[in-house]
Amino acid sequence: TLRARLVRGLDLALLPAEATPPGEPLYVRTV
Repeated sequence: TLRARLVRGLDLALLPAEATPPGEPLYVRTV
């Protein structure tokens, strides 16, 4: 959804890629 893309974009912009475990995006855990 558009909202999911926006949230994902924000998380990727605020946090370094290393902070996000592969296969488990941060935006999924924060929802």
